[in-house]
Amino acid sequence: MRCSKKHPKLLNAEAIDWEQGRRDPASLALGWGSHTKACQNRMLIHAQGIGWSASLKYKLACGAAVIWPRTEHDHHDFFSRALKPGQHFLAVEDTDPNRICTSITKVVEDAQRHDQNTRQIAKQGATFAEQHLAMPSVRRYFLEALQQYAELQMFNPAWANTAAGRMGGVLAQMQHVTEKSIKATIANMPELPQFPE
Repeated sequence: MRCSKKHPKLLNAEAIDWEQGRRDPASLALGWGSHTKACQNRMLIHAQGIGWSASLKYKLACGAAVIWPRTEHDHHDFFSRALKPGQHFLAVEDTDPNRICTSITKVVEDAQRHDQNTRQIAKQGATFAEQHLAMPSVRRYFLEALQQYAELQMFNPAWANTAAGRMGGVLAQMQHVTEKSIKATIANMPELPQFPE
């Protein structure tokens, strides 16, 4: 990454060549592909690539302070809007491509000067991941999202006549079992974080 070249003593950032990774999967172990190696760092930069980047949740779970230069063009995971700068991650305010390296460097230097605060932010990010990104919370989020979509639905779905004729009793039993298991699952699900409107 060009920022590492400008500030080699402060930043040791590696860009991942996903195209190379497709041809030679072992090469990914040199970059983010090695989760254990990445988690040994005190700070991790979350940068958008060409497409959607799914690594934010893993970086938060590491317990390292995540430096995130957010832009209006970022792709968002279902949870990312609930994260708060200065509480769950270190924000990079100036994301202009001509000044991004300087901006990231300032965040890193400030994080080093305020080590205790940086550790607290890293801990809160990891706690967020543990509480809200474990599978029970993810299932809860998607269940609630689907229920809200269902409220917007303008028609009643119906089985095709042929399916209902052959499998009516089986389908009725499946619906009863499904409703029962959904209610039991909901009762044991954790609360979701507050998302901005």
